[in-house]
Amino acid sequence: MSPVKCFPHLSYGEHGRRPLRRLDRPDRHGTSAPGDIADRAPWPACREAYETAMEVEALDPRHPEGDLGVAACRERLLRET
Repeated sequence: MSPVKCFPHLSYGEHGRRPLRRLDRPDRHGTSAPGDIADRAPWPACREAYETAMEVEALDPRHPEGDLGVAACRERLLRET
């Protein structure tokens, strides 16, 4: 099993309207492919998985401890900007 990162930030409807708008514009035909339609197929399952992950995270919001040297990072960023 492999973890998959997903964030369905568009509604399913918008996910369909965007390719339709590209198809209506000849100057955007190069940004479309027949596979774009097939790419919509897993959207409902991705949305369900995302909602489940958010529910689990809300129930048990543990994050790993970091070993980031905050002071050193700040100094480096300030020095390089």
